[in-house]
Amino acid sequence: MTSERPQENSQDRSSESRQRRPRSRGEGFAQILHDRARRSAEQLNKLLVSLSTAILAVYFLALTTGIEPELTNWQTIICIAGLVPMGIATVAGILGLLCDAKRNYLRATALQTEEQEKRDQLFAVRERWLNYERWCDRSLSIFFVIGVIASVVYLVLRVMGW
Repeated sequence: MTSERPQENSQDRSSESRQRRPRSRGEGFAQILHDRARRSAEQLNKLLVSLSTAILAVYFLALTTGIEPELTNWQTIICIAGLVPMGIATVAGILGLLCDAKRNYLRATALQTEEQEKRDQLFAVRERWLNYERWCDRSLSIFFVIGVIASVVYLVLRVMGW
């Protein structure tokens, strides 16, 4: 008989907590999809930053170590042309993560602030960081693709010996 009471209490508590929970912007399946989209975007960002950093290391090795046969002028130019956008992509990805953290901090601070004027100021600054983050995310994707194209061109030149 004592084992039934804790179950009833835990069920009562869980139904009470569901009723007390404030309604969030997303509910149910739509919120699940929003959460999945956010996780996917975060994973993609981390992956692109990791890949662009690794490709920078490969370019560094290609340009600074003795390679047989030596790089032709075109191969060197294309290698540098791939190095620059990969560097920009890496920096943009890191700055994008910083902007995301700053934006979320400002939003949380604004939601906790009682004064409407200060809240409006915090939301205005948050919007600026959101714009920076969007710019960084776009730059990460665009420069990563440019760097990959340059890498493919470099590999073709290297394999063909041009």
